[in-house]
Amino acid sequence: MLRTLALAIGLCCSISALAAPAYRVINGEAIMQDVTVEPSNGGFNPSFSAYIVKARVELGGNSCQAQGLQASLKLKNEGLDQKHIVAYVKGRVRNDLICPMIYQPIFADVAITVRGEGAFAESILIRNVESFGSLKPLNSFLNDGSECDELSFCTREYRPTTCSFNGLEIKGTNLCEAHKAVKKYACLNSLTLQPEELVCTMDVPVLPTN
Repeated sequence: MLRTLALAIGLCCSISALAAPAYRVINGEAIMQDVTVEPSNGGFNPSFSAYIVKARVELGGNSCQAQGLQASLKLKNEGLDQKHIVAYVKGRVRNDLICPMIYQPIFADVAITVRGEGAFAESILIRNVESFGSLKPLNSFLNDGSECDELSFCTREYRPTTCSFNGLEIKGTNLCEAHKAVKKYACLNSLTLQPEELVCTMDVPVLPTN
């Protein structure tokens, strides 16, 4: 009787072990998009300053691929006189998960605040902006973007439009304003805008249902 019971328990445990899903750990650097840097309060010491660095990070090509993953920004020491802000994607992914190949990217908004004394920001570089291996000074993001503003004017009719570009959806109050928003985004991110890459559609209002 005891032997039969032991065999049953062993068989049960073996089946449970086989049924438990296996995972692989993801923890690697990621590409940053839409990076912005904003001055912030450095604290009580007037010689200190601070900056808030914000970005978007792609977690996966669709919601299935993004399951179990999260993104963050970290400040890494790179030698005695240089630091890098780096985006990471980490988490656990099931080995038996089969995802569709459709590309509907899932992004995470991430941010980090860096503080220091004097001109400390001159020693900070932001890594992997738009492509792996790129290094851009934090100070290069401290402009107001005015050089990317168009001097042309749009009419004021309200016909909300969404344009898809570079994996993002950019909205405007009408087609003209949406085009201007896309052009400014491309300018701020040093991207070349090809007309054939731009797809714009007028947003259809959602009518209330009874």
